[in-house]
Amino acid sequence: LLAYALSSGQKYNLYEKLKAEELIDSLSVRLDDIGGKEHQFFQISLDLTEKGVKEVQTAVLRCFEALTTYRLGGLPTYLFQEKNTLSQLFYQYQSRQDAFQFAMNTGDG
Repeated sequence: LLAYALSSGQKYNLYEKLKAEELIDSLSVRLDDIGGKEHQFFQISLDLTEKGVKEVQTAVLRCFEALTTYRLGGLPTYLFQEKNTLSQLFYQYQSRQDAFQFAMNTGDG
């Protein structure tokens, strides 16, 4: 949920702040379970603009400010509801495999 909060197009979030300051072209946030649930890696990737390269310290500072804001104030509940709604929509409208093709593939195994 934190990754979603940082990277979604919400007003005043990290992505919008960095875009408004013309420091980034894009931002991605991900969580890797490389070491299982006990050793997860949280990664923020910034595609910096020319101005962002010159002011990389400011871009990094904004990342830590955003993390501190969520740590102290928590994540807004509407973000959980929004993320949950999006997940439901993606599930409902995902492409479906043809039932006959599925039965044929299952029978061949």
